[in-house]
Amino acid sequence: MDTTEFRPMTGMDHNSIASQGYGMVQYGPTDDKLIVGFYKKSVLNAARSRDEGKPVYEGRDFVKIQHPGETLNVVDRPAHDGDKQRWPQKWDQYMRGVTQIPDGVPLNQLFPDKPQIIDMMRGYNIHTVEQLSNLSGEAISTVGMGCQEWVNAAQRYMERVEKGINHHQFEKEISKRDVQIQTLNRQISELTSLVRSQQSQPPTASTDFQTMQINATHQSNEPFTPDAAQFHTDLSGQTQKARGWPKGKPRGPRKIQEH
Repeated sequence: MDTTEFRPMTGMDHNSIASQGYGMVQYGPTDDKLIVGFYKKSVLNAARSRDEGKPVYEGRDFVKIQHPGETLNVVDRPAHDGDKQRWPQKWDQYMRGVTQIPDGVPLNQLFPDKPQIIDMMRGYNIHTVEQLSNLSGEAISTVGMGCQEWVNAAQRYMERVEKGINHHQFEKEISKRDVQIQTLNRQISELTSLVRSQQSQPPTASTDFQTMQINATHQSNEPFTPDAAQFHTDLSGQTQKARGWPKGKPRGPRKIQEH
């Protein structure tokens, strides 16, 4: 079986290798991430052309293999039985004349309102969210501006799908939270600027009501100590003593009235 052409080694039986010196090696779990297409190609049959003395062409089955987005790293060769076994679904689609689009989540599920991105990705043979999420660094560079952002979006989509989370609803909630955070940050910034501007202003002759309140509270707590002289003056000006017997004069006997 062919072990080249984007067929990485992804698994190895280390226990068997350690005990026996050999073991099973697994290849190809990432085959579903590759872009694979069978097609018919006209090829010159050199033997028939020589025998018949004229160019003889015949249709042969070819296969094209590439990583999504990598337009320069492409394998294009005649198909053999190993390819049919490696990608049986693609071969079946080819034999039935069905367009060979990889299985997966269509890109319009990720970008329902951005058809321009979908059309651009199709130009690079990228048809599914799975393919987009697995683009290599070379493919991202080939596609150019904005591709890394789209790849990140595809990876988030796949992570949330695996957890049963509605991707678009989650994105709306995240956007709503970001707006709230921005609003709070703006309000904090405005309040900070207001406080700093007030602190930087020189003191004015305006009444300090807070100081007045503190002074009033302090005065109300002081004991009451009236001025004795002032108190006597106030009383002498308002109240007179009742006139009585002069001091030191002896009093005579009280007369008794006769009836």
